[in-house]
Amino acid sequence: MLTRPNLPDKRMLRIAALPGLLLALCACFGFCLIAYDRVPYASPLLWAAALGLTLVCTLLFCALWLALAKAEALLERAKPRFSGLFGRQWLLWLLILLCWTPCWLAVFPGNFAYDTGGEYDQCAFGFSRAYPRLHSWLNIEIINRSFGLTGSFNAGVALFTLLHMALLALLFSWMLRRLHRLGLNGWVLLAGLVWCALFPTVQMLAVSPIRDMMFAGNLTALCFLLVLLGRDRAAFWRSPGLILGLAALSALTILSRNNSSPLLALCVLALLALVLLLGAGKDNRRGALLFAAAAFLLYGGLNAFLSAACRPEAEASVVSGYAALTQPITRCYALDGKDWSEQERSLYASFFRTEGQTYVENDGDVSLAALKKLRGENGLGDFARLWLTLFRRYPGTYLDAWLAHTRALWLPGDVIDGYVRSGGYEGRETCYFYYTRDLPGPGHFRELLPAVHDFYERIGTMLSFERIPVLREIFSVGFHFWLLLGTLFYLRWRRRQAGALLLLLAYALLSALCPLILVRYFAALYLAFPLLLASLLQPGRLYAEQPRAVTVSADPK
Repeated sequence: MLTRPNLPDKRMLRIAALPGLLLALCACFGFCLIAYDRVPYASPLLWAAALGLTLVCTLLFCALWLALAKAEALLERAKPRFSGLFGRQWLLWLLILLCWTPCWLAVFPGNFAYDTGGEYDQCAFGFSRAYPRLHSWLNIEIINRSFGLTGSFNAGVALFTLLHMALLALLFSWMLRRLHRLGLNGWVLLAGLVWCALFPTVQMLAVSPIRDMMFAGNLTALCFLLVLLGRDRAAFWRSPGLILGLAALSALTILSRNNSSPLLALCVLALLALVLLLGAGKDNRRGALLFAAAAFLLYGGLNAFLSAACRPEAEASVVSGYAALTQPITRCYALDGKDWSEQERSLYASFFRTEGQTYVENDGDVSLAALKKLRGENGLGDFARLWLTLFRRYPGTYLDAWLAHTRALWLPGDVIDGYVRSGGYEGRETCYFYYTRDLPGPGHFRELLPAVHDFYERIGTMLSFERIPVLREIFSVGFHFWLLLGTLFYLRWRRRQAGALLLLLAYALLSALCPLILVRYFAALYLAFPLLLASLLQPGRLYAEQPRAVTVSADPK
């Protein structure tokens, strides 16, 4: 017989209802997009199904939260374990690197893919605003200096990859060591260590010295420091090491993303400083002011150094953020263009190259490639008027375009195949994660461990692997997005202050504006898994409890 504490109360039901509704809508919309390529928004059956599924999802969230609360009680009573392992950060660091070594040797000298080769090519024509100067400068300096000493381009790439692996392993070992000092159960820490050291996606990200990983590592470390800040504000603001670490990570996180808008970067840094200053309180104001001063000085100094070291800069037109605007109007043209007026079709053709144009629902690069410059006679104003006119006429088409474009983010287990459907990456079934046999530049790929390479290539590029039920979920971006979202709602129910995780959520939502939903864009969600796991299993060790509202009775008795 269940007792009252084992049943959800009204507060739990209210909080769980929102993620339950979101999950139900995502499931219904995703099913319709997969089965019918559209969502019948006017169908009563759709909303009836969503309503019924909302109840089921809400109760599932409640059952899961009650189980997590019981698990935390059991873990708190358990004896400490593995103190010898997690008490030594250097041992954790070496162990993680050792587990990553076969993956690195299988793609030796490193998974020098995506934009990394393009960044290196900048040494011939000048730095581009399309790439973060911090990552580009390190890329070129390390490889060129190594080449000067050894005469081998492969040696430079190998050294750059090893440095990348070493820093990422340092991040994981530091997080696990800190969690151990906070008193987390050894089994929770062991699960986090196994994830960091052995999970294939993490290993493939670790051996890929790409710009997205530098940003993801800095963002993850920044979020973890903010968790420590929220846990004990007074102790944090009295520690100069933690304050300067937070300042350095704030500056490095911004510098490792891009350089296209320094004004925007300064605004983001100013907003973060303002939030921390307001939340510090009078007693901690000195430490918060030290953070603000150090963060701006570090950002300004590094930005000035990189600007001087990377001159001249080649102008670059970065329009990836336009994907959220071009996808719906391109879908509308493909599906409803026959009903447009001649003037609307002509105006559309002045903005897009229509000859041979195709619409790919989850690859915004296709529509961006067809987009002309929004200047001249038909400028941005005309484009906005056409866009809004069509939105009012075809709202369902626009909504379908946004949902289809971001489906891999909010639908767990969704197969990511945008590049394949648009004709890229010939010979591969999917673009889940690109594990290369090609090395750009003067280097040469060395197939040191062919069988291991084939194993990772199947994980990264084969649709047959992604279709394995249950197992595919932990590899999908959608699963990790919902893990983050579910953790935030769970901590809300537990009355735990978890504002630091909102930074991860904000970045995940902003990344949905990218032309594609790719693993490397959401790498921070994979790197933060040990933190999210600890947040679910032992939130009392990580987060301060939110003060409850006190009701004062008017009756003096």
